[in-house]
Amino acid sequence: MTAPNTLYMTQIRIKPEALMAFARDHDHHKPHDDDLGYTAHAWLAAMFGQLAPAPFRIFPPKGRSAAHPSWKILAYTTSPMDTLMEHASMYATPTTMAVTEAGYIAQKTMPGIIPKGKEVAFESMVCPVTRVGAAEKDVYLRRVETSGEGPPPSRLEAYLQWLHGRLEGAATMKNVSLQSFRLARMTRKNHPGGDEPRAAKSLVFPQAVLSGQLRVENEAAFMRLLARGLGRHRAFGYGMILLRPPR
Repeated sequence: MTAPNTLYMTQIRIKPEALMAFARDHDHHKPHDDDLGYTAHAWLAAMFGQLAPAPFRIFPPKGRSAAHPSWKILAYTTSPMDTLMEHASMYATPTTMAVTEAGYIAQKTMPGIIPKGKEVAFESMVCPVTRVGAAEKDVYLRRVETSGEGPPPSRLEAYLQWLHGRLEGAATMKNVSLQSFRLARMTRKNHPGGDEPRAAKSLVFPQAVLSGQLRVENEAAFMRLLARGLGRHRAFGYGMILLRPPR
């Protein structure tokens, strides 16, 4: 038997045309959207219900070869594959099931503990925003607004300070770089209140890919961090920490 808090990495191969058909059927993806995070979130929820793996990240195929049209999702979950597929086979609709290629959901067990002092390379696509009241804003823009008379920080400096806070004593970082940055537009549906319908709103998020080295400082906290992810909007494709051999 597996421990109740065992962490798994799950890999799902998806067919983009089937995902978009699912999105059209459920009115999720809009023509001006350039981020599939919400669509993937909705599909994972339709497929696996409350067991939907998160945090996750979508990877389009490299290049434009017609021989490799499928995309993949990598995700962390505490549910073993048999449990996930039992839910999907019982409750998912045929069009939901059609999004993934038959038989292509793979899973591995993550280490139960990564020891203190261990150094690993990492990469994470994050949404570095801070929330004041109901408003969210890029942490870089917040820092610029509050920099006063001094020179404003660089975007990387602002994101490094944000990342330091997210690590929360679980790990320390070094040699972190900003691999890519863009503003991503996503349409999301609000949770309804009472009998009100779910209204859609278009949002623009900062999307940053950070990579570097992490040193584990607290074993239990680091495993919780892997399972939880970094920052906000983790349910929509942000914050998954991918580990790689140290450089």
